[in-house]
Amino acid sequence: MNPTACQSSPETPYASASDAHTQMLKEQACAAPLIEPDTLSHLDGSAALGHVRGGLSFGPMPPGAAPWGGDAIFTPNPPPFGVHPPLSGDPHNPPPFAVCPPLGDPLLARRLACPPLVSTQQATPGKLLAKTQKKLRKLRGSAITAKRTHVIYVLDESYSMLTGKALLMAAYNDQLRLMRSHAALAGELSVSLIRFNGEVRAAKPFDSIEQAHELDDINYTPNGSTALLDAIASAIKTTLKAPGLGEGDTAVLVTIFTDGDENNSRKYPLHGPELAQCIQALEDLGTVSFALLSPSEHQTKLANILRLRRENVGGYDVHSQQGRAHGMASMTAATRSFMSARAAGQTQVMNLYAQEPGDATA
Repeated sequence: MNPTACQSSPETPYASASDAHTQMLKEQACAAPLIEPDTLSHLDGSAALGHVRGGLSFGPMPPGAAPWGGDAIFTPNPPPFGVHPPLSGDPHNPPPFAVCPPLGDPLLARRLACPPLVSTQQATPGKLLAKTQKKLRKLRGSAITAKRTHVIYVLDESYSMLTGKALLMAAYNDQLRLMRSHAALAGELSVSLIRFNGEVRAAKPFDSIEQAHELDDINYTPNGSTALLDAIASAIKTTLKAPGLGEGDTAVLVTIFTDGDENNSRKYPLHGPELAQCIQALEDLGTVSFALLSPSEHQTKLANILRLRRENVGGYDVHSQQGRAHGMASMTAATRSFMSARAAGQTQVMNLYAQEPGDATA
């Protein structure tokens, strides 16, 4: 890839005669100043990403190719904050491209600029656990104050979720409406949303339920791989910041959803045991519940890695729309069960997936 990619050429992956919107973005990007490769080295530690104009890169890629493994990333709908696959280490064979801004977000498209990425440098082993333990030591003996309920969603936004996109958006939005209907009995109710593919993106945490945004085709654009462990680490950090954490009538639910298996975490790729210890320490407070919904074939392995309570782990058939629909119904039922428990004064629920959808009472 080189600066001549901005010249008229039929071989630009995101420009074609049938894609007027993409062509417009390309023209706008090509009119922007040229950003040399070394200015992009913070993305993944290498300057081998090619030339980029105005935050939008162009370069040929074999159809369907994903040489770094995992989900294919070459699609007409790049993720909101760009795709940055790990490098092969061969300067003569760099990854295909890095794309930003998203074609699905008109505001960012007009800006033709990427927001800063969270560092993907591998975390120091034990650091997150030490931070968790230090925080929890300070919480011991906290006085009981106002009733608070925090729900933290960790949602898969990888390429394979294109298949279940509509189902997940509907289920998530249904759960927001469900929580709004229970808000009076849950005290101060907040929602935090963490989405992940090859990158982890967290919206402003602890938004009140009234301010929580529903998912739509603009803010949920599946693409990329599955950095599941990085996303769970982000959820742990968010939990540690929950207002009232450790107080007697503050409850936190972390609900994790994926339609695949871990394949692209870079900050916490081998930190499963450490994440499990952090989860255990948080659940030992008696006010934090972690729950996971994953494909049935990965259910046991993920539960073992994270040492999650079996009754808080659900599985579903990812290979059919009926199976995916059943999974979404299970997640909604788990949220309903948690909110009912909060209305009854419970601060922790450890059997969220112990019953079939529809068995929980509203």
